[in-house]
Amino acid sequence: MKRQLENSHLIVFLVLCLLALTGLSLSGTARSGGDANQFHGELQRADLAAGPADGAELHPGRSYVFIVKFKADEGLAEILALYRPQRERAVQAFGVWARDKSAFRGLALDRVAYSGEALLIYDPRMDDRIPRPTLDEISQQLNASPFVRYADLDSIVQARSKAC
Repeated sequence: MKRQLENSHLIVFLVLCLLALTGLSLSGTARSGGDANQFHGELQRADLAAGPADGAELHPGRSYVFIVKFKADEGLAEILALYRPQRERAVQAFGVWARDKSAFRGLALDRVAYSGEALLIYDPRMDDRIPRPTLDEISQQLNASPFVRYADLDSIVQARSKAC
């Protein structure tokens, strides 16, 4: 009986120690300006904030993200598969691939999701078309491409960027 009492005291002591350590780590995060949103990863990048509603004028200093699912194409599949092991090479290879395809003007590969969707950044400063296309027109051009299964403006990025 005495042994059980000692074990229960030890368990209570360990639980209290864990609670104290948890409290200390949380207070340290709060003091250092830590934010729960810091764990949202790459979607928090300010330069990837999605833009205004369709048809609105594009801000020249802001980039816009489109989620694109490509149709099966051997060359493009190799480029997207290259993203995880060699990101820089994949970004460069995508630029070369997209260079002569008008639907991809002003767009660059930012990353590839685990679902296989590509996140493409549209930067109005990289598009020499006058007048500049609206976000809706860019989405329509992408969806009309024979290489694209579907494309849409990444509105999740816009919602998260406003919350910060």
